[in-house]
Amino acid sequence: MGDDDRRAAVDDAAPLLDGVSSRAAPELVVVVLVTLVPGRRGSPPHCLVVVSLDGFRYDYLKHLPPDSALQRLAAEGVHVNRLRPVFPSKTFPNHYTLVTGVFPETHGIVGNHFFDPTDSTWFTMGSTETNVFFWPGSSAVIKGVSPTVTFPYNESVTFEERIDRAREWVGQGVQRPPLIMVYLSEPDASGHEYGPDSEQTISAIHRADSMISRLIDGLDRTNVDLLIVSDHGMVNIGDSPDKIIDLDKFLHVPIPNRLRVAACTPELQIYPDADLIPEIVQNLSAAVKQYPNIKVYRKEEIPRRFQYRDNARIAPFVVVADVGYKIVGKSFGCPDDGLRGGHGFDNDDPRMGGILIGVGPSFEERKQVPILNNTEVYETMCRILEIVPAPNNGTRSGIDSLLKHT
Repeated sequence: MGDDDRRAAVDDAAPLLDGVSSRAAPELVVVVLVTLVPGRRGSPPHCLVVVSLDGFRYDYLKHLPPDSALQRLAAEGVHVNRLRPVFPSKTFPNHYTLVTGVFPETHGIVGNHFFDPTDSTWFTMGSTETNVFFWPGSSAVIKGVSPTVTFPYNESVTFEERIDRAREWVGQGVQRPPLIMVYLSEPDASGHEYGPDSEQTISAIHRADSMISRLIDGLDRTNVDLLIVSDHGMVNIGDSPDKIIDLDKFLHVPIPNRLRVAACTPELQIYPDADLIPEIVQNLSAAVKQYPNIKVYRKEEIPRRFQYRDNARIAPFVVVADVGYKIVGKSFGCPDDGLRGGHGFDNDDPRMGGILIGVGPSFEERKQVPILNNTEVYETMCRILEIVPAPNNGTRSGIDSLLKHT
């Protein structure tokens, strides 16, 4: 299938969350891939291990010495210098894109927190389901199918225990699964609390590297491909009073459920009742005059490059702050939380970029790729696993830049 045909097929595809209840929606991700993986033949069986380091910005490798695990792997295999996320550059939309290869307007996870006006359902993706044991979203039974093994989130399960379980699975010989996916919430958590340039975040970067070292050191990597990715980057936000954008007075409606505001900084989804639209337009116009560092889009005017229009869950009005600015508003549930780092901004900004490192028999060796869209990751995994991918936005050139030609 050519790239144009592939995009057409994706455009015509039904949303991936059709028929999925609001209770199940946060649990889709691993199902998308695991249910496609057939039994493998031969000895030893091939295995793909995918590790997500949440919030590991594209340039965080600079904080690690040359003999660190991540630096060694980046030199050994293929290293994408900047993995471009989808918009909004937040955790759940991007983890779903990584394992579907499509944009949020297609897979339906349009934010970490959003409203579905078709059935008046709120979706909050970042509560107890966020740090699930092996990937954000992994325990759902979707249309009667569930992953082979999964663990619900338990914050007492340490990074070391997660990595050790992955090592155990890789070491199962002929019984090992063909796909293992592991999620670590650092350095994202430290980046939010202290900012991306803080000592605490740099320490978290070293901890993430130590987990990769724990995974690979002494491991028999025969027939093992290792793919390390991140979902987005991180920037300092609201670090001076002039970078705080208080939209409280512009979005305050005293009657409940007449105006719904989903998400918080840096991107707001605004769902007004129809008769409130003229007032909201007037208020948002006034907000832009007071705060020129926000952009307000009607849904149909959202830039095409975001691929973020064609889904009922995307609000009639979307407000996006410029990089480094912080939107607050107590009336719509977004007080200033004191966090020093953030993401979710324009996905073209380099600081929103993540990493991709691929090492193993399927990947190119000692190769640098300047930039790659994260929509390429899904079909790359499918090709490694020798399974037929669903329609997606990956491109042949992008996938070929990562994998050896066979």
